[in-house]
Amino acid sequence: MSHEPTSEATGSSRPSRARAYAGVAAFAAAAVGAYFAGRVSATPVHLLPSPTTVSVDVARSPNVLTAMRDLARLQTEQFHFERTVDMTRTESRFYGVVEGKDRLLLVASGDVTAGVDLEGLAEGDVKVDWPNRAVTMTLPSARILSSDLDEAHTRVFERHTSLFAHRDENLESAARAKAEEDMSAAAREAGILRRADERAQRTVEALLRSLGFQKVDVHTREGTG
Repeated sequence: MSHEPTSEATGSSRPSRARAYAGVAAFAAAAVGAYFAGRVSATPVHLLPSPTTVSVDVARSPNVLTAMRDLARLQTEQFHFERTVDMTRTESRFYGVVEGKDRLLLVASGDVTAGVDLEGLAEGDVKVDWPNRAVTMTLPSARILSSDLDEAHTRVFERHTSLFAHRDENLESAARAKAEEDMSAAAREAGILRRADERAQRTVEALLRSLGFQKVDVHTREGTG
């Protein structure tokens, strides 16, 4: 039996195997190249420096003193009163022999309003600790802001001018002014200023906390309005 055909078969298989190895190597090289090419094209931002520079500016909260002054008058308490003013103007005639009287009875209704004038805040009244988000504020003392009659419910109940008296056209105005004065005095006696101070402190404290302060100390300047 001859062995030459076997030798030829073995020789012919070697080139085929070499071509197969070469093909596998080429495929692997192509796959690796495609992989890295995909990585570079998909993530260019990570490989190249960013052409854009971003800066962040943090704006500080608005000036607290200005914010408080913008509130102007903080009306915090209001009392309602009804008063009766009996006012009489007496004239003496004929060397005191005869008297004439001009009398007016006024029924008055009105409101007395008290509060704090925040425009009176000074630089030293506000102390701010920005890093600790703390603020201390000294408010002006409350005072009577207004004493107004309710025109719809204020009227002259009675008016009488005697024979020998001159009718004073300013008597009603004087009675109305007296009513407003009496209402203010009554409101003070009833503690309107103390209550206005307390409510102003609570109101301002709530406002400061809404501005982001965590530690808030609000008190009232000594003295009366």
